[in-house]
Amino acid sequence: MKLFLNTMLKGLATALVVVLLGGYLYINVALKNTNNNTTSLKLISSSLVNSLSTNKINDEETLENEQENLDSKQEETKEIEPEEITTKSETKLETETKKEVEIKDEEKEIEVDNQNSLKEEVGNENKYDPNLEVLETAEVLQTYQGKITGYGPDCAGCSGVTASGFNAKDGNIYYDDKTFGTIRVVAADKSIPFGSIVKIEGLDISPLLAIVLDRGGAIGFSEGKHAYFDLLYENETGALAFGRKDATFEILRLGY
Repeated sequence: MKLFLNTMLKGLATALVVVLLGGYLYINVALKNTNNNTTSLKLISSSLVNSLSTNKINDEETLENEQENLDSKQEETKEIEPEEITTKSETKLETETKKEVEIKDEEKEIEVDNQNSLKEEVGNENKYDPNLEVLETAEVLQTYQGKITGYGPDCAGCSGVTASGFNAKDGNIYYDDKTFGTIRVVAADKSIPFGSIVKIEGLDISPLLAIVLDRGGAIGFSEGKHAYFDLLYENETGALAFGRKDATFEILRLGY
């Protein structure tokens, strides 16, 4: 019995020693791990601090560079403002002024051209300028009543030159007579010589003075003739617009 108890006590003592030794070892290991973790934390903290410091320094340098660039741009702008802006404004103003002058010059040229064209048209309309005072003393040599038509120098078969050699081209439908003034041109029957003066009554312009300078196959006093007289127009369009009208014709002069 004693032997059994002694054996039990030895076993318990051995177990207690093992437990105490194991606890001691565990505590030492735990302390080492704690120290290692602490060291790691310190290293991490140091790295973070260094990183933050570096970023802060970089940010400060970036801000300084940006501020320097901004200051530089402001200085350049200040240097440019007085002279260059004024020069650009003056150049722009000169360019716009030149354009306005050119436009005005073009408008003036167009206006002058229009006025010249108008003068030419008015001149043609007013070119008929007979000496009506001579009618007070002029003697009526012959009188006819019949039809009058119109024709142009561009009519079919026309050469633009009358049978008497008068050039009827380029709107030349007037004749300057020393006695009767600037009058119209007509084609007449062969019995009426070139240079004869005819006073025509019954038209829009009445009396209308004209000089015989042409002939016509359909013009004359014979039967089958289209009309007694044919009034010269600038072109066939104007002649067709005139048409065929009744009128009274008085011969004031036979020949030149």
